[in-house]
Amino acid sequence: MKKLFLSVILITNITLAASFSNIKNWYPITIFPEIKTQLKVGDIILFKPLKDNILQSFGHAALIGEDHKIVDFPSFKTGFREMPFDILATGQFRELAVLRYKHMTNEFKEKLLNEMYSRIYKKYFILSFPKISKNTTYCSLFVYNVYEDVDKTKQEIFPPNSGFILPADFIDAGQNFNVLNFIGENKKWN
Repeated sequence: MKKLFLSVILITNITLAASFSNIKNWYPITIFPEIKTQLKVGDIILFKPLKDNILQSFGHAALIGEDHKIVDFPSFKTGFREMPFDILATGQFRELAVLRYKHMTNEFKEKLLNEMYSRIYKKYFILSFPKISKNTTYCSLFVYNVYEDVDKTKQEIFPPNSGFILPADFIDAGQNFNVLNFIGENKKWN
Protein backbone atom coordinates (compact mmCIF):
# COMPACT_ATOMS: atom_id res chain seq x y z
CA MET A 1 0.00 0.00 0.00
CA LYS A 2 2.82 2.37 0.89
CA LYS A 3 4.55 1.64 -2.44
CA LEU A 4 1.32 2.34 -4.32
CA PHE A 5 0.86 5.66 -2.52
CA LEU A 6 4.46 6.71 -3.22
CA SER A 7 4.09 5.69 -6.89
CA VAL A 8 0.95 7.80 -7.26
CA ILE A 9 2.70 10.80 -5.65
CA LEU A 10 5.73 10.39 -7.94
CA ILE A 11 3.64 10.11 -11.13
CA THR A 12 1.48 13.06 -10.09
CA ASN A 13 4.53 15.22 -9.35
CA ILE A 14 6.09 14.39 -12.72
CA THR A 15 2.81 15.28 -14.46
CA LEU A 16 2.49 18.52 -12.50
CA ALA A 17 6.08 19.49 -13.22
CA ALA A 18 5.32 19.15 -16.92
CA SER A 19 2.16 21.28 -16.59
CA PHE A 20 3.90 23.99 -14.60
CA SER A 21 6.69 24.14 -17.17
CA ASN A 22 4.12 25.53 -19.64
CA ILE A 23 4.20 28.83 -17.74
CA LYS A 24 7.21 30.92 -18.67
CA ASN A 25 6.41 33.91 -16.44
CA TRP A 26 7.28 32.78 -12.90
CA TYR A 27 8.26 35.54 -10.52
CA PRO A 28 9.81 35.57 -7.05
CA ILE A 29 7.36 36.28 -4.24
CA THR A 30 9.43 39.37 -3.42
CA ILE A 31 7.92 41.07 -6.49
CA PHE A 32 4.51 41.27 -4.72
CA PRO A 33 4.89 44.76 -3.25
CA GLU A 34 6.00 46.04 -6.64
CA ILE A 35 3.02 44.62 -8.57
CA LYS A 36 0.33 44.89 -5.89
CA THR A 37 -1.44 47.87 -7.42
CA GLN A 38 -1.50 46.17 -10.82
CA LEU A 39 -3.48 43.18 -9.57
CA LYS A 40 -7.25 43.08 -9.97
CA VAL A 41 -10.11 41.35 -8.18
CA GLY A 42 -10.34 37.76 -9.38
CA ASP A 43 -6.72 37.40 -10.47
CA ILE A 44 -5.53 33.88 -9.72
CA ILE A 45 -2.17 33.56 -8.02
CA LEU A 46 -0.46 30.22 -8.67
CA PHE A 47 2.41 29.24 -6.40
CA LYS A 48 4.99 26.85 -7.76
CA PRO A 49 5.18 23.51 -5.93
CA LEU A 50 7.62 23.07 -3.05
CA LYS A 51 9.70 19.91 -3.27
CA ASP A 52 10.46 19.69 0.45
CA ASN A 53 6.84 19.76 1.67
CA ILE A 54 4.43 16.96 0.65
CA LEU A 55 1.36 19.16 1.21
CA GLN A 56 2.80 21.88 -1.02
CA SER A 57 4.18 19.52 -3.66
CA PHE A 58 1.16 20.29 -5.86
CA GLY A 59 1.52 24.06 -5.58
CA HIS A 60 -1.06 26.49 -4.22
CA ALA A 61 -3.80 28.67 -5.69
CA ALA A 62 -5.30 31.89 -4.30
CA LEU A 63 -7.48 34.75 -5.47
CA ILE A 64 -7.12 38.50 -5.27
CA GLY A 65 -10.02 39.93 -3.27
CA GLU A 66 -10.94 43.41 -2.11
CA ASP A 67 -8.18 45.97 -1.49
CA HIS A 68 -5.55 43.76 -3.18
CA LYS A 69 -5.79 41.14 -0.43
CA ILE A 70 -5.02 37.46 -0.92
CA VAL A 71 -8.04 35.21 -0.34
CA ASP A 72 -7.41 31.48 -0.04
CA PHE A 73 -7.72 28.21 1.87
CA PRO A 74 -4.08 27.44 2.75
CA SER A 75 -4.47 24.59 5.26
CA PHE A 76 -6.70 22.55 7.52
CA LYS A 77 -5.54 24.58 10.52
CA THR A 78 -6.19 27.97 8.87
CA GLY A 79 -9.25 27.41 6.67
CA PHE A 80 -10.49 30.58 4.93
CA ARG A 81 -7.91 33.35 4.97
CA GLU A 82 -7.86 36.94 3.79
CA MET A 83 -4.57 38.71 4.28
CA PRO A 84 -2.75 41.79 3.05
CA PHE A 85 -0.57 41.19 0.06
CA ASP A 86 2.55 42.59 1.72
CA ILE A 87 2.47 40.03 4.55
CA LEU A 88 2.54 37.18 2.06
CA ALA A 89 5.65 38.65 0.42
CA THR A 90 7.54 38.40 3.72
CA GLY A 91 6.76 34.70 4.16
CA GLN A 92 8.32 31.59 2.72
CA PHE A 93 10.10 32.12 -0.61
CA ARG A 94 7.98 30.87 -3.50
CA GLU A 95 7.74 31.56 -7.17
CA LEU A 96 4.38 32.63 -8.51
CA ALA A 97 2.45 33.30 -11.69
CA VAL A 98 -0.65 35.44 -12.12
CA LEU A 99 -3.62 34.51 -14.32
CA ARG A 100 -6.22 37.12 -15.31
CA TYR A 101 -9.71 36.26 -16.54
CA LYS A 102 -10.15 37.62 -20.10
CA HIS A 103 -13.92 38.22 -19.89
CA MET A 104 -14.12 40.19 -16.63
CA THR A 105 -16.90 42.78 -16.38
CA ASN A 106 -17.91 44.94 -13.42
CA GLU A 107 -21.00 42.78 -12.91
CA PHE A 108 -18.95 39.56 -13.00
CA LYS A 109 -16.39 41.09 -10.60
CA GLU A 110 -19.11 41.98 -8.06
CA LYS A 111 -20.58 38.48 -8.26
CA LEU A 112 -17.10 37.01 -7.94
CA LEU A 113 -16.44 39.00 -4.75
CA ASN A 114 -19.79 37.97 -3.27
CA GLU A 115 -19.12 34.32 -4.09
CA MET A 116 -15.57 34.49 -2.73
CA TYR A 117 -16.60 35.90 0.65
CA SER A 118 -19.71 33.70 0.93
CA ARG A 119 -17.38 30.73 1.47
CA ILE A 120 -15.86 32.07 4.69
CA TYR A 121 -17.42 29.31 6.83
CA LYS A 122 -16.41 26.37 4.67
CA LYS A 123 -14.02 23.87 6.20
CA TYR A 124 -10.70 22.90 4.65
CA PHE A 125 -10.74 19.27 3.57
CA ILE A 126 -8.48 17.89 0.86
CA LEU A 127 -10.90 15.10 -0.09
CA SER A 128 -13.46 17.53 -1.50
CA PHE A 129 -14.71 17.31 -5.08
CA PRO A 130 -16.27 19.71 -7.61
CA LYS A 131 -20.06 19.89 -7.57
CA ILE A 132 -20.25 17.29 -4.76
CA SER A 133 -18.67 18.82 -1.67
CA LYS A 134 -20.95 21.48 -0.22
CA ASN A 135 -19.32 22.50 3.07
CA THR A 136 -15.68 21.65 2.45
CA THR A 137 -12.99 22.90 0.09
CA TYR A 138 -9.24 23.40 -0.38
CA CYS A 139 -7.18 26.03 -2.22
CA SER A 140 -7.66 24.97 -5.85
CA LEU A 141 -11.25 23.79 -5.43
CA PHE A 142 -12.08 27.14 -3.81
CA VAL A 143 -10.79 29.05 -6.86
CA TYR A 144 -12.45 26.63 -9.28
CA ASN A 145 -15.86 26.76 -7.56
CA VAL A 146 -15.88 30.54 -7.13
CA TYR A 147 -15.44 31.05 -10.87
CA GLU A 148 -17.69 28.21 -12.00
CA ASP A 149 -20.52 29.21 -9.61
CA VAL A 150 -20.48 32.82 -10.82
CA ASP A 151 -20.39 31.90 -14.50
CA LYS A 152 -23.93 31.19 -15.67
CA THR A 153 -23.11 30.46 -19.31
CA LYS A 154 -23.18 26.98 -20.78
CA GLN A 155 -19.44 27.09 -21.40
CA GLU A 156 -17.18 26.08 -18.50
CA ILE A 157 -14.42 28.46 -17.50
CA PHE A 158 -11.98 25.68 -16.64
CA PRO A 159 -11.50 22.33 -18.34
CA PRO A 160 -14.00 19.76 -16.97
CA ASN A 161 -12.74 17.87 -13.95
CA SER A 162 -14.60 15.55 -11.61
CA GLY A 163 -11.60 14.55 -9.50
CA PHE A 164 -9.11 16.61 -7.56
CA ILE A 165 -8.65 20.15 -8.78
CA LEU A 166 -4.96 21.04 -8.68
CA PRO A 167 -3.24 24.39 -9.29
CA ALA A 168 -1.78 23.02 -12.53
CA ASP A 169 -5.33 22.53 -13.87
CA PHE A 170 -5.71 26.31 -14.23
CA ILE A 171 -2.85 26.42 -16.71
CA ASP A 172 -5.05 24.58 -19.22
CA ALA A 173 -7.74 27.30 -19.11
CA GLY A 174 -5.84 29.38 -21.66
CA GLN A 175 -8.87 30.37 -23.72
CA ASN A 176 -10.27 32.21 -20.69
CA PHE A 177 -7.13 33.47 -18.91
CA ASN A 178 -3.94 35.39 -19.68
CA VAL A 179 -0.70 34.68 -17.85
CA LEU A 180 0.50 38.13 -16.85
CA ASN A 181 4.00 39.40 -17.58
CA PHE A 182 5.40 41.94 -15.12
CA ILE A 183 8.98 42.35 -16.35
CA GLY A 184 10.53 43.50 -19.58
CA GLU A 185 9.15 45.03 -22.74
CA ASN A 186 6.03 42.83 -22.90
CA LYS A 187 4.41 43.87 -19.61
CA LYS A 188 0.72 42.97 -19.57
CA TRP A 189 -1.26 44.80 -16.94
CA ASN A 190 -4.76 44.34 -18.33
